[in-house]
Amino acid sequence: MRKYLAAALLGLLFVSAAGCAGTKDAGEQPAETENGTGNETEGAEASGGLKAPEGELSEEGRSAYHSVLLDVYFNHLFPNDRDYGFLGGADVSENEFAVCDVDQDGVAELLISYTTTDEAGKTALIYDFEAALDMVREEFSGYPPLVFYDNGYVALKEDRSQEAAEDGGVQGSVLYRYDAEGDTYIRITEEEEAASALEGAQELAIPWQKLTEENIDHVK
Repeated sequence: MRKYLAAALLGLLFVSAAGCAGTKDAGEQPAETENGTGNETEGAEASGGLKAPEGELSEEGRSAYHSVLLDVYFNHLFPNDRDYGFLGGADVSENEFAVCDVDQDGVAELLISYTTTDEAGKTALIYDFEAALDMVREEFSGYPPLVFYDNGYVALKEDRSQEAAEDGGVQGSVLYRYDAEGDTYIRITEEEEAASALEGAQELAIPWQKLTEENIDHVK
């Protein structure tokens, strides 16, 4: 009888041990799945665009960008009193802005996408802050939306610049390259450069915000 009891106890111990091993394997499985999910998330983020660098910005620069945004919000006016128009009854907060380093020169630029106007007035602008002159300077303007890349190129779906007009009117899918020496953007006219410009480049994810008083106050 004791032999039977001992055998039964051994059997129970074996089943219990097997159950624990099974539980451990089951516990490890979600960990592997979790790691896989993490990799998939990183891939999704990369495919959605590389996060634009924040860049440095002095208190004077922040104050200057803050003033520009307030003037656009309340008066629909841009630096140097440029007026792109405003549609009556439009919601100015539907316009967007961002502060980040799109040209990757180490300093944050002010980006504005202004669309609460007629078709001809819609404009996307890039401003930088000139510390030596204590002023905001326009680096670039074009028809929105702009697409930024990590190698300094900007793509426009339509180009309404003077150069485009001289070439016979609005152009499609035009590229501009950031020129560090002139601290401005140069239109790409060479077909060879345009064809290879974006090879291996990643699109930058821009942290756009609605042009509201609350968001503007976060800039200062």
